[in-house]
Amino acid sequence: PYAYGGRPVSALAVPWQAQIFNPRVQPDPGNPRPTWQRAHYCGGALIAMDWVLTAAHCIDEDMVADGYKVRLGVTDIAKGDGVVYRIDRIVRHSQYKAENKDPARPPNMYGNDIALIRIVPEGAPSPRDLTRIRPIPLNRAPLAGGTPVSATGWGAVGAGEAQTASATILRVDLRLMDTPVCQARPAYGPLKVHERVFCAAHPTRSTCRGDSGGPVVLTNGAPVLVGLVSWGKKKCAGDGRPG
Repeated sequence: PYAYGGRPVSALAVPWQAQIFNPRVQPDPGNPRPTWQRAHYCGGALIAMDWVLTAAHCIDEDMVADGYKVRLGVTDIAKGDGVVYRIDRIVRHSQYKAENKDPARPPNMYGNDIALIRIVPEGAPSPRDLTRIRPIPLNRAPLAGGTPVSATGWGAVGAGEAQTASATILRVDLRLMDTPVCQARPAYGPLKVHERVFCAAHPTRSTCRGDSGGPVVLTNGAPVLVGLVSWGKKKCAGDGRPG
């Protein structure tokens, strides 16, 4: 789901890419999905040596208590490579709520779906290979409609509501959509699309389930983090619907 139509990239191309996963998932012969697929949960972006930025819906205190971890420098999540870190603490947006009881307003996740994760080494700290693990700077400038951006992650790759995730990182190249244009799309509207988010789309590809929390960066020039994958339509296909 969130890398429909994406192209494979190496860990060296996106050394800030993080994975949030559940290491407690066990092999299940009766489940057609392999263990690594069921263990994968979300993406994230390393923005400082010990801080990962992700979506608020990707992490909560229950998940920390359950032992969810963060992995950096991953080439292939099916092989379990990369470096695993323990989650020390999380800081979610104070106004984030996954649900809202007011029927006149959508859940606040449409504006506040952002969180920080502080990571610490699993054991004794070891030197990092900066070609594989290093932070990405944050964007501080306004972005114009039509700006090329790229999202990366291990999201599902099948059309529709498929659950088949990618073991290698996929990159999806998109373009920013002007906010009024996105608001006018059916089932979007100003309650979901406003000044605190942006829409990105492409006629034949999109992000999808499993890409949530992952980085969205400027496609051209020096890599700069401009946003995170938050939400999109349930069906992932090349229909041009923005995420």
